[in-house]
Amino acid sequence: DAYTLAYLAQDTELYGRQRMFGSVGWGLAIFIVAMIL
Repeated sequence: DAYTLAYLAQDTELYGRQRMFGSVGWGLAIFIVAMIL
């Protein structure tokens, strides 16, 4: 998070978007693994 925030320091909207898609991706991965198990 610290590196990403430093990299996107000028554009905080991109940081929020990166966090959102990271959370969505994590949730989707957990759902798929749960369905497989």
